[in-house]
Amino acid sequence: MIAIAATVLNALWQDALLVVAVWLVLHAWPRINAATRYAVWIVTLIAALVVPIVTTMAFFTSPTPPAAATAAERISPTSSRSVVIPQRRRHREIRTIGSPGTMVSLPTRLHVTLPLRVALVVFAAWALLTGYAVIGLLIGLARLERLKRDALPLPVEYRDSMPQWSAANKGRRPVRLCISEAIDVPVAIGLFDAMILIPQSLLERLAPGEVEQISLHELAHLRRADDWSNCLQRLIVAALGWNPAAIFIGQQLELEREVACDDWVLASVGAVRPYAMCLTKMAETAVWPHHPMPAPGVFTTRKQISLRIERLLATGRNIATTLTIGPAAAAAVAVVALAIVISFVAPSIAAPAVTVAPAVPKKTIATPTPEVKIVRVAVSIAPMAPMAPLAHVTTEPVRVSVAKKLSVAATQVAVAQSDGKSCAGCDLEGVNWAGRDLRGANYTGVDFSRANLAGVNLSESVLNGADFTKANLRGASFRHAHLTGCDFSQANLEGADFTNAWIAECQFTGARLEGSQLRDILNGCKGCDFSHADLARLDLAGVRINGDDFTHADLRYVNFAGAELVACDFSDARLDGANFAGATLNGCDVDGVDLRHVDFSKAKIIDMDIPERNAPP
Repeated sequence: MIAIAATVLNALWQDALLVVAVWLVLHAWPRINAATRYAVWIVTLIAALVVPIVTTMAFFTSPTPPAAATAAERISPTSSRSVVIPQRRRHREIRTIGSPGTMVSLPTRLHVTLPLRVALVVFAAWALLTGYAVIGLLIGLARLERLKRDALPLPVEYRDSMPQWSAANKGRRPVRLCISEAIDVPVAIGLFDAMILIPQSLLERLAPGEVEQISLHELAHLRRADDWSNCLQRLIVAALGWNPAAIFIGQQLELEREVACDDWVLASVGAVRPYAMCLTKMAETAVWPHHPMPAPGVFTTRKQISLRIERLLATGRNIATTLTIGPAAAAAVAVVALAIVISFVAPSIAAPAVTVAPAVPKKTIATPTPEVKIVRVAVSIAPMAPMAPLAHVTTEPVRVSVAKKLSVAATQVAVAQSDGKSCAGCDLEGVNWAGRDLRGANYTGVDFSRANLAGVNLSESVLNGADFTKANLRGASFRHAHLTGCDFSQANLEGADFTNAWIAECQFTGARLEGSQLRDILNGCKGCDFSHADLARLDLAGVRINGDDFTHADLRYVNFAGAELVACDFSDARLDGANFAGATLNGCDVDGVDLRHVDFSKAKIIDMDIPERNAPP
C-alpha cells in the first residue's frame, strides 16, 4: 500500500517529464506520419507506467550487507573523547558510480518522509479512481458484446454498391459489416470477434460511397489492431489513477489513431476532399454520443474531428501508413535516457509499514481516566561517566490523550504476544527496554523516539527507517545490523557498538558519540550526515568514507593520514591543521574551505576542483 502511494506520487512528475521529452522530439520532426507518432506515444504510455514502478520499488528493497571487514582493515583504538553533533534539519545524500579511479558524483536525491495518513489518503484516492475506471471499462466491454449480439448484417444490395470495400484487404481476421439501431456513430468492435457497426440512421443520411469510406476507416482500426491497443491504453491510464500526463498521452493516442486510419483510407480511395466532406457531413448531422464506448470509432469529440479535417486538407502532409524508423528510434532513445536520469534523481519516499495488532482482551487494558498525570524525568549524564548518578530530576504534569495511550499500549501488547523481535511500523515511543536481548530482530520503520534502550542487544537486526530520535542507546550493540535511513538525532550513543554494521543514509544530527565509535560508523556508513559536527583533533587515520556530509563541520587537526575519502562533502568545513598525508581524496567537495594550512603530503587527489586562492602550498 505504501509502495503504491509512493509510485502514484512519483508518477505525477516523472510522467510529466516523459511527456515533455517526447513532445519535443516529435516537434523536431513535424512531417512524420501519424502511424509513427502513434507508435511513439504508445511506447511513452508504457514507459509512464514502468518508470515510476521501477524507480520507486528500488527504495523498498533492503540493501545487501557488505562483507565483514578483514583483519587488515581493523583500526587501532583512538581517543575516547565525546563528540556532539548539533541538530540540523537538512539531509543530503552524495552518491557515486564507477570504479575507484573513475568516480562520478551523482545529483543530490531528495529524501521525503511520507506520513502514514497521507499515504493512506493517496492509496484510497488511487484505489477509487482505478476501480471506477476498471468497472467502467468492464461495463463498456459488456455493452459492446450486447451490440454484437443484436446487430444485423448489412443488406446484400447495399454491400454490392461498395466495390472498394469488397476489394479491400480484410487482414487475417474475418470482419463482419453490420448495422445497429443502438449506436449513434460507427464503431469497430474487435478483441475476439471483429465487427464493424454502422448506425441504421447513417444509411439514410449518407450516400453509399460515403458509407464505404467510413467502413474503410473502421476496417483500418481492425487492421492496425487498435482494438487491443485501445484496451491496453485504458488499463494503463486506470492503473495510473487518472494521472494528468497519462490522460494527455491517451488524448494524443486517440487523435493519432484516427488520423492514421484516415491516411489508410486515403491510400485506398486516393481522394482527399470527398473524404473530408464526408467527415464534415457526419460532424454536422450525427447525434454525438454522451457515453463513449471503449472501442475505436470514427470520432468522439467535435474538436477531434476538426483537427482531423485540418490535417486532411493540409498541403504536403505525410500520409504514409508505415512506421518511420528514424523519429521512432529517436523518441525511444529519449524515453530511455530520461528514464535512466530519473532513476538517479527520483526522490526517496518512505513511510512506516502498516501493521495490524492482534485483538487484545478487554481485561488486559485498564480503563483510563480522561486525564492522566505522568512524571517526566530529565537526566543529564556527564560525558564518559558510565555510572554517573542522576544530576537533575524534575517533575511536570503532562496531559496525555486517552487515544494515544491506548494506541501505544495496544502496540506494546501486540509485540509482547509475539516473540518480541518482529514489529514493522510500530509506535514504541518512550518504551523502556533497557538491557533486552533483541538479537536478529526486525524493527523496520519502528518509532523508538525517546525510548530507553540502554544496553540493548540489537546485533544482526534489521532497523531500516527506524526513528531513534532522543533515545537512550548508551552501550547498545548494533554489530552486523542493517541501518538504512535511520534517525539518531539527539540520541545518546555513548558506548554503542557499531562494529561491521551496514549503515546508509542515516542521520546523526545532535547525537552523542565517542571518537572510537565514530571510526566504526565512518567505516561502515554510506551517505550519512555529519554536518556541523565537532570532530576536532580526532584520530581517524586509515578510515574509509564514502559519500558522507561534513559541511560546516569542525575538523581542525583531525588525523586523516592514509584515509580513503570518496565523494565526501567538506564544503565550508574548518580543516586548519588537518593531516591528509598519504590519503586518497576522490571526487570530494572542498568549496569554501581554506586548505592553506592542511597537510596533503603524498596525498592522492582525484577529480577535485580546488580554488587557487584556497589551494594548499
